[in-house]
Parts: sequence; C-alpha cells; structure tokens
Amino acid sequence: LLKQFPVPDVIAYPKLGKATTALLEVLLAKPNIDLVPLDDAAYEHVMRVCVEAFDHAETAVSSSACGVIDGVLTAAIESEGSDIANLVRARSADITTYLLRAMLNIVLFEDRPNDWSFSRPLFCLILLDTQFALQYTSQIVQYQPAERREDLIKALKDLLSSTEFVLTTANRDRFTQALTQYRREVAAKNLILMVPTSQTLGAPVDILAYSIEESASATAQDEAEAAMVD
Repeated sequence: LLKQFPVPDVIAYPKLGKATTALLEVLLAKPNIDLVPLDDAAYEHVMRVCVEAFDHAETAVSSSACGVIDGVLTAAIESEGSDIANLVRARSADITTYLLRAMLNIVLFEDRPNDWSFSRPLFCLILLDTQFALQYTSQIVQYQPAERREDLIKALKDLLSSTEFVLTTANRDRFTQALTQYRREVAAKNLILMVPTSQTLGAPVDILAYSIEESASATAQDEAEAAMVD
C-alpha cells in the first residue's frame, strides 16, 4: 500500500503525510518490526518517505519520520544477523549514506525545534557508518570560507567526540546534549554555514585529530613564508 503513492505526495498532501508517518511509526516500532516483511524496495521507499517528511509543515510529522528511522536502525543494530539487520547492511552504501547526508544537512545547518528527534536516528547512522560521517563533515568544513573553518572544526570535533558510538541510552543522551551544545555554539558565534555541493574549498581536515595549537602554528608559518616572499 505504501508503495502506491509517489514520495513527493507526503508534502503535497499534508494529511496523507501525517497519516503515513504515524502508521509507519507504529508498524515499524521495535515490538512489531519482525512482523512486517520489508523487502529491498519497500525499505528504500519507506526511508525516502521519511526524508521527504522532514520538510513537512508540522513538526510532529518530521519527528514521527525520525522515530520510524530510529526504530528500524535500532532493531538492525540490536539484532545482528536478522532479516532487518541484513537488509540495512546490504543497503548501507546508498540508503545509509543518503540518510546521513540528509540528517547532517538538517542538524548542522538548520535550527529545528525538534533536534532531540533528529539526534536519535543520527546517532544510529553515525554508528553504522562513522567513516562517511567524518568524510562528509570534513567536506562541509572544506566548503566554508576560511575565516569560519576553525570555529566550525572545533564545534564539530566536540560533537563527534562527545561519546562512544555504541548503542546505549547513556551514549544517545550524551550525543543529544552535544548536539544541543553545537547549536548554541554556532548561534553564539553567528556561524552562517553553506551546504556543500560538488565543489570544495581548502585541504581535507581530520576533524577528530584537529588541534587549535597546530592550526595556529601552521597559520603563523604561512604568514612568515609570505613575508619572506614579499
């Protein structure tokens, strides 16, 4: 039934979007997910419906969409070797990265009233593909003007090193708190960030290994070399 309507209809028909995400949140909740046969096409369609719902006019709908993704991914992580775990793993290269990119673009660039809802599935996504999360956040840093990069790197490092990415309630809560702190820091420093496209600026940055002292030293060295040339 869910595959019978186009994904854009979630936004085009708000009541349909609201009903759909509410239904999915119940069907794919932890107690029920083993009872719902999700094939490859159905899994992809459900995830794309949820991403579309992120931009629904009602905050509750985007929160429900986050709940759906969180429920599916949590079940996959907790039940290694199950059908849902194998399905999520098989589509990691496209669906997991698609979800990660969509969620990072929201939590890092937008100020949403339901950051808590987004933080829960985002934690699972980073757990599933930490390498891509680091790669994409590095790309985000490269794409920013030079004067914003140091503040952004520090904020991202604090976020991504705030907890161990192992599925426990305590780790989830620490990550949620760190995301709230990231939003405060970005707002306090008035960091207006640009979403990366295929273009990038600057050299790749290892965010977790970044040191402000090393950055200052490199900057001083660059300035000294430039002075010698002059």
